[in-house]
Amino acid sequence: MTRKKVHIISHSHWDREWYMAYEQHHMRLINLMDDLLDLFKTNPDFHSFHLDGQTIILDDYLQVEAEVRQAIAKGKLRIGPFYILQDDFLTSSESNVRNMLIGKEDCDKWGASVPLGYFPDTFGNMGQTPQLMLKAGLKAAAFGRGIRPTGFNNQVDNSEKFTSQFSEMAWQGPDDSRILGLLFANWYSNGNEIPTDEAKAKAYWDQKLADVERFASTKHLLMMNGVDHQPVQLDVTEAIALANRLYPDYDFVHICFEDYLNDLASELPDDLSTVYGEITSQETNGWYILANTASARVYIKQANTRVSRQLENLTEPLASMAYDITGTYPHDQLRYAWKTLMQNHPHDSICGCSVDSVHQEMMPRFEKAYQVGVYLADKAAQQIADAVDTSYFPEDSQPFLAFNTSGHPKNKVEEFSITWKKCFFGQRFPKDVYQEAKDYLANHPQHFQIIDAKGQVVKEAEILSTEIAFDYDLPERTFREAYFAIKVNLRLPLTLEAMSWQSFALVSSNSSEPEAEKGLFDEETGTLENDYLSITLNEKGLLDIRDKVSQQVFHDCLQFEDCGDVGNEYIFRQPNHDQPYFAHEGHSTLQVKTITPNLAELVLRQSFAIPV
Repeated sequence: MTRKKVHIISHSHWDREWYMAYEQHHMRLINLMDDLLDLFKTNPDFHSFHLDGQTIILDDYLQVEAEVRQAIAKGKLRIGPFYILQDDFLTSSESNVRNMLIGKEDCDKWGASVPLGYFPDTFGNMGQTPQLMLKAGLKAAAFGRGIRPTGFNNQVDNSEKFTSQFSEMAWQGPDDSRILGLLFANWYSNGNEIPTDEAKAKAYWDQKLADVERFASTKHLLMMNGVDHQPVQLDVTEAIALANRLYPDYDFVHICFEDYLNDLASELPDDLSTVYGEITSQETNGWYILANTASARVYIKQANTRVSRQLENLTEPLASMAYDITGTYPHDQLRYAWKTLMQNHPHDSICGCSVDSVHQEMMPRFEKAYQVGVYLADKAAQQIADAVDTSYFPEDSQPFLAFNTSGHPKNKVEEFSITWKKCFFGQRFPKDVYQEAKDYLANHPQHFQIIDAKGQVVKEAEILSTEIAFDYDLPERTFREAYFAIKVNLRLPLTLEAMSWQSFALVSSNSSEPEAEKGLFDEETGTLENDYLSITLNEKGLLDIRDKVSQQVFHDCLQFEDCGDVGNEYIFRQPNHDQPYFAHEGHSTLQVKTITPNLAELVLRQSFAIPV
């Protein structure tokens, strides 16, 4: 009879913040790391410790870098491959890629990396994971949630898309990328706190071995010696030695994921199940995927989207365009911004399911990453503007640039605030400078126009208003120069190629604003319409949307519902016999905000009574 091999991997799943604030967990992390470094010195039989797949733990522990580096070099401390253990779905696709890239950079810096995609507690797993893993040179991923059949609204799916008879399976992405998938079928704590007392050890292993053998496809059995914030088991080698004496038909070894994966690969059967795409079953051999956290603390999700869009859609494209001019790129600053943002991406953070103090601490991180993004975007845009020749515009004009930072051509309407005149403070009192600006507006009643690079008037441009606003210049080598600016606010329709810019100029004009042409909103029918969409407010106070290209019609859109919830911070539960309330069943009003040939904006207000 072939002996079965029990692979015991010591680890601790380290949520940086969750049921306690970051610094509370941080202090305990320092204790864990101190214990590990001592253990590596005093117990040569202790094989290694898996540092939860995230390199940010090394950033959090800075006490004894030389010892950490030595432990990694000797294979005692197993790190990577990710920067953090992120939520897959509440972060952007680019964030998932950056998590892999920055984790790889960190691992290269430290000189080692675990060749395993590690998703022990991720609340569902994205379908592109196999593709991402293979691109990063990884051929396997381990996860704790999402394998069991389910369908829409958690009804059982007979297609068995999410099933596997084993804890090992093939995982195939939409692009046909395939990797080995490992389910922590008895959770990533199935080998935690192994007893060193003989009677307790016998009872422990009788149950644990039966549990793991139920799912294993080979004689190689995986036991995870740890759990959330678990201190290292100092006597684990003694516990393993006892297990080997008690169970002669098994070979218990203290090991790392690399060795386990090598042993497993040599004996995987041909009849492994294949799971496709997203692994998002609610009923799982691990645990629920906790998808309802998408609606917990929505303000966090909004803040994350704001920062992600700034970095992905504005800052990095502008920096790339500026690179063609300057030959420089802010790699370090952007890496700092991304790392700051991703510190909010672990599942207990971005999902909104932690204690209040955790989420209060997240907001400054969002703001810090956002401000770095704004600064770098402004700097890149100014570098481009400084290099663009605008000498062909009139001397008394104010040139400006309009950008398309998308990878696709765009027709859009943008609003600009252009500084027409600056009244500098110098050594004067602010009230005197402000009065100068007021006098200028009073004595120079002007009309404005927008001209393009050919000197042609952009007739579709709209001058919205003029105002006085405080602002300042920051010269590179001198002190800040404060002023009151006379600003002209305008709206401009644009047609721009991908990753491009166009030059325009604000000029004074003796002509008044032209009469408005017919707009995109028909007040008689209550319909918004352009070349692509037709949107009508129906008699219910809801929207009917017609796609004029495909001729598809979507009825009764934009419904707001209020109902009871007796769940918790993770799971939504509507009470039995609960009666939902709908906003459109109350009172609706429609306000016209903007009507132009290029832009129409409506404000729909709905009010309804709900029980409190």
